[in-house]
Amino acid sequence: MKESTIERAAVKHAKKLGIGTYKIQGRHNKAAPDRLFFKGNKCLFVEFKAPGKPLTELQTEVATKLIHNHNSPVYHVDDKDYALELIEFHFAEK
Repeated sequence: MKESTIERAAVKHAKKLGIGTYKIQGRHNKAAPDRLFFKGNKCLFVEFKAPGKPLTELQTEVATKLIHNHNSPVYHVDDKDYALELIEFHFAEK
């Protein structure tokens, strides 16, 4: 399965649940996660990859900074079912 297929499924599922999504792009932030998902005061960064493909060293560095310096959740997702479950779990009403 392609990275783009997993990302499209996650975006479609998030929109169905009323969760906002923003594609992070730009030549100056190539190591930034692919997507920001948000609803209310919760946010979630996701780096999508094809199954089995690891993060680059720079992507790992950026994710670590987001987690440790800003307390922002960042996930590496390479499976469609996991992507959908992650979104549901992270934005579940508690």
